[in-house]
Amino acid sequence: MTLVGIDYAAREVTFNAPADTSGEPGIPLEFENFVPVIPVELGTIQARLAIDTGDQSSINLAYDYYGQHSDLFKATQVQAVSGVGGSSFEYIGQIPMVSVGDFRVSSQPIGTTRTLHGTAQG
Repeated sequence: MTLVGIDYAAREVTFNAPADTSGEPGIPLEFENFVPVIPVELGTIQARLAIDTGDQSSINLAYDYYGQHSDLFKATQVQAVSGVGGSSFEYIGQIPMVSVGDFRVSSQPIGTTRTLHGTAQG
């Protein structure tokens, strides 16, 4: 495991030498085409999601991924969103439980964007 430091003010990311951190909590991080990806448990579904600044929700799924797992959440609102990839609509609801490593959070905003194509698994 390698410890990663982020200094927002200096706009720097540092990577420490690999260390034996067995038994310590952590979140495994991989890169796919220079995009950081982490394993996440969405309810009972295992997924690998890209880390991003997001839109209107804590988790934003690609629309085709949501189509395969539409039981993850029920959309209760629609928001117009715009970004580097263009403009679209995000369908937003709540997911009962999300786990990232040893961290578990409940009732998180989750959405899917109609024209978003997935990075990693969703």
